[in-house]
Amino acid sequence: MNRKRILSILLASVLTLPVPYTSVMAAEFTDGSASAQDAGLFSAGEGSEETPYDEYIDGVQYLYNEENDSYIVDSVYNVTGETVYLKSEIHGRKVTEIALWIYRDCFEDVGEPVYLGEIVLPDTLLKIDSGAFRDGQMTRLDIPDSVREIGSGAFNYCQNLRYLYFPAGTAVFPADLFDNCVSLSTIEIGEGVQKIENGAMKACPALSKIYIPETVTEIGEDLFDEGVSPTIYGVRGSYAEAYARAHGLDFSGEGETDPDQPEETMLLSGVYYTYQEETETYTVTGYDGDILSEISVPETINGVMVTEIGENAFQSCTRLKKIELPVSIVKISDGAFEGCAVLEEITIKDGVKTIGERAFSNCRNLKSIVLPDSVETIGTRAFGHCVSLEELRLPSYMEELNAEVFYETYVKGSVKIPEGITVLKNASFNYSSFDELILPDTLAEIEERAFVIVGANRLVIPASVTRIEGDAFLGNDIGTFVVEDGSYAESYLEEHGYSYDDGTEKIGTPKIKGTVFSGNSIRLALKSKCKNAQFYDYVITKDWFFPSSGNYEYRQNKSTALRQDFESMNQGTYYLYARAGRTENGKDVYGPWSERLTVTVSIKTPDSPKVQKVAINGSTVTVTVSQVADTRGYGIVLAANRTKNGCQKLLKPKNIRYASAGNKSTTYVFKNVKPGTYCVLTRSYTKDGNGKNVYSRWSGYYRKAQVKAVR
Repeated sequence: MNRKRILSILLASVLTLPVPYTSVMAAEFTDGSASAQDAGLFSAGEGSEETPYDEYIDGVQYLYNEENDSYIVDSVYNVTGETVYLKSEIHGRKVTEIALWIYRDCFEDVGEPVYLGEIVLPDTLLKIDSGAFRDGQMTRLDIPDSVREIGSGAFNYCQNLRYLYFPAGTAVFPADLFDNCVSLSTIEIGEGVQKIENGAMKACPALSKIYIPETVTEIGEDLFDEGVSPTIYGVRGSYAEAYARAHGLDFSGEGETDPDQPEETMLLSGVYYTYQEETETYTVTGYDGDILSEISVPETINGVMVTEIGENAFQSCTRLKKIELPVSIVKISDGAFEGCAVLEEITIKDGVKTIGERAFSNCRNLKSIVLPDSVETIGTRAFGHCVSLEELRLPSYMEELNAEVFYETYVKGSVKIPEGITVLKNASFNYSSFDELILPDTLAEIEERAFVIVGANRLVIPASVTRIEGDAFLGNDIGTFVVEDGSYAESYLEEHGYSYDDGTEKIGTPKIKGTVFSGNSIRLALKSKCKNAQFYDYVITKDWFFPSSGNYEYRQNKSTALRQDFESMNQGTYYLYARAGRTENGKDVYGPWSERLTVTVSIKTPDSPKVQKVAINGSTVTVTVSQVADTRGYGIVLAANRTKNGCQKLLKPKNIRYASAGNKSTTYVFKNVKPGTYCVLTRSYTKDGNGKNVYSRWSGYYRKAQVKAVR
């Protein structure tokens, strides 16, 4: 059988970054073939203008193998779903080997699904190491005929692999190449292979077609998993035909009709269509390794309508970039396009009634989804993890919107929720982002946590809404709520401290800046006065969900100052907010909260000492304080008075009369103190990275010190 192999290799000149060489993997050939040097596949290096070194090119790490003067493909970092084209030559040296588990770096510390793409191999390869393509998500893999050795488990957990070409240059098709290759349906063996070992094709439960050339003269027993019965394709009169007959397998000679494609199953352009007797229609049920990047699903096949995209039909397809569905489609089932990482465009025509759960989930490159008005239901997470949408158009009318239809859905444009929706359920919108989100005029109720960590420049809430539950907008990052003046939504937003636009003249939104001073104190300041403002509220919090949560560390209300200091804060990260307000008709009204500003106190604030004893002997005052660990010294003062400042209610000295200097002791003696009444206060201090003092909060003695005049 002479089937042509076509491998397209894209060689692009890019800026490369050398990295330290860590290992050398020698290519050893066990089939008795000539060495790499003798075969002429390696450059001797003479006349090469570049010194070989490790390279990182287009997301692929290549290691230089000094022993063979060649390059090894060490790892692939591509996680975008795009096709990876391996280089055939670097610095005049051939790329000859695929190392162990080249996708390993794609799965380290990854917190979300990884969608690897196709991979195209160069015809300079000689060796594929054990476990080389483990976890690969390619749908098709063509091994070049130059390869002479393939290690065990080379294709383990390639769960989306549907087609494999086994190279002609490898004399033996060995056992233990596969584990959990649940989608592999077609294996084509190159002409030149002589032997297929016992159990060579186990762990491939979907295997349905095997192309075996005339050169194969030995095939082992117990070749497949129990229950797997593929069709053998080959030359009439060959050993492959005799093997098929002896083992009760279907055999098809070259050019004959595939016996495993009865009328109920059709394969067109790499897409499977299965006939449904109960409806007398075709359903799209899957695809194979020959699927094209652009597909137009036919309206009919031999006069029979195609009416459904079946469950998981195109799941994890990393070839499909564009698809057009006909008007005959009435259902897009659960997971139909889930994980189609490179899908950019889909055309859905009027007639579709049902969009299943996760139908487009993780279509991370999909730019537009336009649903026709015929759509009646949309399943949970139908658009989950669609993060590149520039357009999402929903049907004009629906009676219900399932929870979590939108889950980590990012839309750069405006989205209008269909008329007919009366309730937005808990988790209707989770972790999603929109430029603008318009709620329908039929909406009456927004349940608790309907919007969880949702971002939007504008959220339009109609006057029809008469109920909004407590934490409906938990953790939101919504720029402006647009409501009607006097509506229920306006009252709710005002009560919960949200900014909104009802068409009336508004108080300005503060623009703020935050600085850390004295090592552990934070200053929140306005960049300028706000329009129509009479006073300001200042907040410092550790709660990312403020203002929705209402939680804060300190809050200064109705301040007329343009700044607020928060002193002696503990080590950590804080969020700053401000809003402006004024009094109208005896009632305080507020503008929106400012954008969140993050500041960090990086130094640990020392603990406050306590004044334990104050001894007075004439004009000498001796103060003893408690010891504080990890401190550089103690500040002790005698002040005319003391006070508490601002929202923190911090104790502070007022009009300091005497102060310690350079004191590192827990006892300090003040001499020649003038007669009078003094407040005794103390604090500890440490040093920051610049050698400056960083102080604890003040603590004070419970009674005042009385120094009497000496007679």
